[in-house]
Amino acid sequence: MEVFIYIADFELGKSQKTFQKYNLSNEAEIILNELSMVYFAVISQEQIDVKNFKLVFGVTSFNLGSGFIDSDGLYHYSLIIDKDAFNLSKNLYNIQNYLVRFYQLFLNELGFVKPQIIYNGNIRYLNQIKINSNKISENNFDLIVKSLMFNNYFDEEVLYKTSLPTDFSDFKNSFFESLKLLHGKIEKACKSILSFKHKSIRKYKTEHKVLSYSANSIIDDVSFDWLFQNLHVIENKRNFDSYDLKLQSKECKIKEMSQQVSNYSYNSYENRLILGYVKLYILKLNEHRKNLENKKILRSRYSGGFQEHLILKYNEIIDLYLRETVSYFNYFHNYFENVLKVYDPLLGFPKDSFSFLSLPHYKNCFELILLYNNLFSKDIKNNSVKSYLEIESFDKLFEVYVFYLIKDIVGMKFSNKYNFIYSGDNRNKLSGAYIFEKLTSGIGVTLYYENLPKEIELLTLFTTEDKKYNPDYVIELSINGYKEFIILDAKYKNYNNSERYRGDIKELTFKYLHGLGVVNNSHKVSGLYILYISEKEKFKRVLRKKFDILESENPILPSIAGISIDPKSFNFSNNYIESIINKHIEILKNRVSVE
Repeated sequence: MEVFIYIADFELGKSQKTFQKYNLSNEAEIILNELSMVYFAVISQEQIDVKNFKLVFGVTSFNLGSGFIDSDGLYHYSLIIDKDAFNLSKNLYNIQNYLVRFYQLFLNELGFVKPQIIYNGNIRYLNQIKINSNKISENNFDLIVKSLMFNNYFDEEVLYKTSLPTDFSDFKNSFFESLKLLHGKIEKACKSILSFKHKSIRKYKTEHKVLSYSANSIIDDVSFDWLFQNLHVIENKRNFDSYDLKLQSKECKIKEMSQQVSNYSYNSYENRLILGYVKLYILKLNEHRKNLENKKILRSRYSGGFQEHLILKYNEIIDLYLRETVSYFNYFHNYFENVLKVYDPLLGFPKDSFSFLSLPHYKNCFELILLYNNLFSKDIKNNSVKSYLEIESFDKLFEVYVFYLIKDIVGMKFSNKYNFIYSGDNRNKLSGAYIFEKLTSGIGVTLYYENLPKEIELLTLFTTEDKKYNPDYVIELSINGYKEFIILDAKYKNYNNSERYRGDIKELTFKYLHGLGVVNNSHKVSGLYILYISEKEKFKRVLRKKFDILESENPILPSIAGISIDPKSFNFSNNYIESIINKHIEILKNRVSVE
């Protein structure tokens, strides 16, 4: 039984009428674009019981159609594709003298897909498929995933999947893979440790010292104050080749003087942050070693079977990696404390990642900081099934990334302290209301993620309880009983096509500005914004400039616009999301003062 993938040639952003054919059992790596039109065929020398066959991609599985037999006696089967879920090609392609339509199976997917066949209870793994994005650069993809890792979004159901397979021929575990990754990164960091002395981010300070005076000395008002209090350093002689000053027409020489001296130390913010995480790693790794020893003692009390024996051997390998990794971190720790004299270690996410990304050895440490919260949060589960690493569709990851952006922006402007009320939606652990502490000005803010404020109601006949039109995010601003709601929706699109942008604006305007709303005069929906991915940040207006919220003193409400987000250059202290929040706060204050 062989599985073949047919990929329509992709040029200039469009699928062509020609295609390439690959065998998923033989090809080392197959690369395609998320927009690619594909077709899967299963060919077998024996008839397949289609009721007991599934072709699985991550969390999505496909059944086979009835198929046909060719002149060589081979059975050919194709996948049953839901036409409503996957776009079909306009072109017809000739496959084994049958005209078929290809389908867009991997739209909004990104990363690696590892197909598998499940047939009559047996699992067979096929070679992986790499999917490149048509909407986002590798750099921005990397930054978004690292941001989600740091926020601890990925759990064992999404990214890190623990596995102890029943078939021990491919013995893997996400904890082990993560530990190997960490081992490699800290080993690499230690090899470049001398760079922290020669190409270090330093802390500079200026002080005054009494030194021999010359024409090149750096002096200031403090220097002259010192000189007037120490006149004995002025020598009144005439045999100098040159003089420094004249006193009553007499040429004088200054022997020494208090001078400005710039000194530096290695105790910079970045180095203190690195030291803080190195200490945390040492603490965490030693804690894992201790836990591992406890497990070994526990398992030695009884005679286990082959599985227990393998687990014991596995733990020995884990312990070896832990010991070596700890030794690398100790070396790093000792160099920072004893050679660079770094003290007062810090913790927290870097205020500005640019300084870490500007030098290779600091970038290595930045990646270690990002990895800390995620690598060791999972324990070994002896009863778990064989699984593998995969990433869910990227449109969802982008939506979650934008949620963290908004939450952090609101937190920086208002307060990092908030109360979270979970919506109860088991499909999204983050959905609910985030109620931030009020500003001293009395303005309150609540961020809703995949959840609606109770004041927003269904208005039109086209919105029903069965099919609620929930936007991704709603920001509620409140003061003295007055409320304004800003609706934001994330779109994993780049909107190079203006027609597509206008189409989405029209759709969301009807869904969220007409389908949803408030009936209380003191409450208003005052803005609708699309947040989308791009390689350049910009504000995409819908209204004319004189009516636009960022350009006009009296903008038309509700405001409608698009905001593109470029992760690699996003500035938390100066961005369009913060600008529109500030403008809506100003509008709310003016409305309250007038009414």
